[in-house]
Amino acid sequence: PTIFFNESTGETTWTRPINQAPLPEGWDEARNPEGRVYYKNHKERKTQWERPSAAEGGSSGTHKRPRTAGDGGAPTFTSSDVKEVRARHLLIKHRDSRNPKSWRSGAAVTLSKEDAALELGDLETQLRSAKGATLEAAFSTLAETRSDCSSAKPGRGGDLGKFGRGKMQPAFERAAFGLAVGEMSGMVDTDSGLHLILRVG
Repeated sequence: PTIFFNESTGETTWTRPINQAPLPEGWDEARNPEGRVYYKNHKERKTQWERPSAAEGGSSGTHKRPRTAGDGGAPTFTSSDVKEVRARHLLIKHRDSRNPKSWRSGAAVTLSKEDAALELGDLETQLRSAKGATLEAAFSTLAETRSDCSSAKPGRGGDLGKFGRGKMQPAFERAAFGLAVGEMSGMVDTDSGLHLILRVG
């Protein structure tokens, strides 16, 4: 079942509201694991509960920092009955990361956080066109090609295996446990760097 949120009244309903205007360009409707509808803007990489108005469509021409799962304003979805998930991730470190070295070369990472966000955003755009098994294959390939985490070594494709609550950094855990199986996160910001997460189990 799908739950719709009325931003005017703060109420939820099982019935799709009538006479709603089309979503502005760049916005898509999605559902969290509990069935509640939320809205994604892939271009600006942000999510919100409220249905976007026409004023929120398109680009203003000014640069906006990509929203991340660690931002308080973005909805974070958790399912309390899920005790363990399996996920792949793609990590891009930056010079302010907790350990700014890549397993690939052992050299210090000099990339700024802003440039890391732009690069990861480009990779996310590439992956958004893939679905299902194709998405997992594409994600694995990109992780092995670019990820700064040792989970991206050949044959692993960014696979972290199964993990329970309390095992990962809080923002990473919230994002991973908030995904449905087969769903990919937006950009997630942790002390380790910037991640894309694909839940696979």
